[in-house]
Amino acid sequence: MDSDKIDKRVRRFINITKWQKTTYINPHEYTLKEWNLRLAEDFDFFVSLIEEFGSDREFRIFSTRKIYRYFQFKDYEYWAMPTTDKPIKIIINRAKIQ
Repeated sequence: MDSDKIDKRVRRFINITKWQKTTYINPHEYTLKEWNLRLAEDFDFFVSLIEEFGSDREFRIFSTRKIYRYFQFKDYEYWAMPTTDKPIKIIINRAKIQ
């Protein structure tokens, strides 16, 4: 798939997806795969882009340290996460790049 098609597919997914704001720890937004069932293929595609082209960075909160892979696209950085009970990535977070 050429880069224009990838860009268009990602933009479409981002624009159609329901994003929920949170102020937990650092303000950001997130979406869940279950909120996007009709876009499940695009959700998985975007997670694969994050995994393939993102870069690892440490996230610390209190005494917990985790490594997440962050992917920058336009004005945001995105990172995907599993839940505690499922090893597959079902959450995509995003934060405005400062």
